[in-house]
Formats: sequence, C-alpha cells, structure tokens
Amino acid sequence: MKILSKLKFMSGSTILLALTSTSAMAQDVDGWWRRWRDGRRGNGGGGGDYNAVPEIDAGAGLLAIAAVLATLALVYELRRRHRAKNAD
Repeated sequence: MKILSKLKFMSGSTILLALTSTSAMAQDVDGWWRRWRDGRRGNGGGGGDYNAVPEIDAGAGLLAIAAVLATLALVYELRRRHRAKNAD
C-alpha cells in the first residue's frame, strides 16, 4: 500500500510540474535553445533583448502572499473547529 501512495504522489507531482512549467517556459520566437547555443558560441546571447517571463511587481507579489496566508488561516480555523467539535 505504501508503494501505491508513493506512485500516486509521484504521478501527481509530475502532472503538476507539466502543467505549471508551460508558463515558466513561455518564450519568444527564437526560444531558449537558440539563445543558449549562440551564447555558448560567443554569438551574443548575453543581451537584454529578451523578456520571456512577465515581471511581477511588488503589489502583485503582496497580493499573492496575502492570498496564501488567508488560505492557511482558513485551513487552520477549519481544523481547529473540527477538533473542538469532535472533542465534545
């Protein structure tokens, strides 16, 4: 049974990685391979011409952190109420 749960975890994390990595690998027309290859050959590749991933400003970052903290607080409160209800 332990092997089955590990297999489920590994397959779930692989699927999650595949779904979330597409936005991280968003590229322009040339793509990362050409820039990496040209950079190794000395044909440039070190310039700031490319902006493959959108920037996150401080406001969006703070909102994301606030959303995560609110979710954690909600989970904590729901678990606390559930434990208090079952203790009676």
